[in-house]
Amino acid sequence: MNQTNNTDINKLTHHLFRENSGKMMGVLSKVFGAKHLDIIADAVQDTFETAVVRWRFSGVPENPSAWLMKVAKNKTINAIKRTKKWERPYEVERAEFEGKEMFDFTDEEIMDSQLQLLLLCCRADLSQKNQIAISLHVLCGFGVSEISNALLMSEEAVKKAITRIKALWRTTQTTRSVNSLKVISQQDKPILEILYLMFNEGYKVTKGKDGINLDLCFEAIRLTKLLLLNRSSHFETRSLLALMFLNIARFPARISEAGYWLTLEEQDRSLWNKTYMEEGIYYLQRDASNKVLNVFYIEALIVSLHCLAAKFEETNWQKIVVLYKQLEVLKPNNFIVWFNRIIAESFLGAPEKSLQQLAKISRDEIKNHEFTYYTGLAYLYVKTGNTQTALELYNKSLPFANTQMDELFIMRRISDLIHQ
Repeated sequence: MNQTNNTDINKLTHHLFRENSGKMMGVLSKVFGAKHLDIIADAVQDTFETAVVRWRFSGVPENPSAWLMKVAKNKTINAIKRTKKWERPYEVERAEFEGKEMFDFTDEEIMDSQLQLLLLCCRADLSQKNQIAISLHVLCGFGVSEISNALLMSEEAVKKAITRIKALWRTTQTTRSVNSLKVISQQDKPILEILYLMFNEGYKVTKGKDGINLDLCFEAIRLTKLLLLNRSSHFETRSLLALMFLNIARFPARISEAGYWLTLEEQDRSLWNKTYMEEGIYYLQRDASNKVLNVFYIEALIVSLHCLAAKFEETNWQKIVVLYKQLEVLKPNNFIVWFNRIIAESFLGAPEKSLQQLAKISRDEIKNHEFTYYTGLAYLYVKTGNTQTALELYNKSLPFANTQMDELFIMRRISDLIHQ
């Protein structure tokens, strides 16, 4: 056992929860069956709470992931026994599984169990929003507030959706003959959307002090890569991977040493990860001749133009504007796409025109996007020399900051304008 202080233990368990909870849910649901998923979810959650308490006194075990799996397995078995619904474990004999640890499962078994769980979450009788909500909850460890922010649902609606879906699972029977990689192609869109949202939550967290959650981003990349196994010709999955790698390449430069966000204009591009950029470009080039465009591909092309510009001033804004217009066709009435296109157009030498377009928008249209709208509008007023209005808008955006990083970003902007 390794002795660690309380702060380190809290950080470690949080990291392990993000890294292992989905794997644990996948393996245990494959073994015990989908009808026990609510019990399994409670057991996994309780296991991490137990770890926080026990590790403070006895230290962190040599293999914390194996310890977590063993405890979760035992808690699941005991909970099922208490319901008097004990049956032989789903995939393996009871005696065999009770002696099997996390590291005894092959990587392929663990990954396939997560894909089976994704399939279960994306069952056809659920709405797409509910498919995404329950997947983020059970496979990615998202809490109610995180799902609420990611999907723009009320917390009460998220709670009700999760409760209803767990009730459906109690009557679900899964079969061991399912080949996840073959069946999953029938449900690509919601699954890719889930992975996209998972990555986005890591790219810019919706709650808390930290602005970035690298663990979540790499988990999304890992699962997306998994989808490509035996499906190497799948265009949309590769497009999503390209988008993820091109975005994560800029992570080292997105936050200053003082802990606030840096815009593309401010970032030190020498810090961008060239390996990730090359991998993103590789996936893009694989599909350069494809005639059918998709949202992920166009978004990846936009990010690639930012990555390929050696200096901010060399950014090809004309091409970026064209791509945003194409994206608007695929994602009509999407505020963020429309807003980003207006901001991009301002770099073609017409910030006043962009301001006029943004000024026409109603309060209802910016609902749930107030922070983005007010900060973007303030930026344009700075470009046109109207410092006072920019200050008012930055102050107006503060109540809509979800994270400490967002607050620091606004406070720095205000300070810079006051002292310029």
